[in-house]
Amino acid sequence: MLTCHVAVKCPDTLGLRIDQTVRMWYETLPWHGPSQQEVTERIITRAMTLVDQTAPLLPGVETALQLCREQGLKIGLASASPLKMLEQVLEIFNLRPYFDVLASAEALPYSKPHPQVYLNAARQPCDRSAQLRHAGRFVLTA
Repeated sequence: MLTCHVAVKCPDTLGLRIDQTVRMWYETLPWHGPSQQEVTERIITRAMTLVDQTAPLLPGVETALQLCREQGLKIGLASASPLKMLEQVLEIFNLRPYFDVLASAEALPYSKPHPQVYLNAARQPCDRSAQLRHAGRFVLTA
């Protein structure tokens, strides 16, 4: 039996938009079949189905949001995910009322970790836009 093993360096896609991730994988391992746009749409649809079915909200998220509200803080969400996906996830978990600002990098030339999505969120009307804080996977320093 003849076997063949091909080593491919996986692209670093952490923080990228889904369409950018699909494009990087296509450039790494081109495929025949569905277009990059169709693959992107399939991934988004599947991700939303899984979120809706499995409800993977981390413990303490709603408590943390309530605490921020009680302190009078404005809350924003900046993400590489499409805006419709952000809105749907927040609705699934009944968290939309906590958020004053939603910002998506879906139409921006650069995705995270580029700061543009954060800057766009900060430009939206907010009482304390000069006092921004980031909570997420990474700590950003000024």
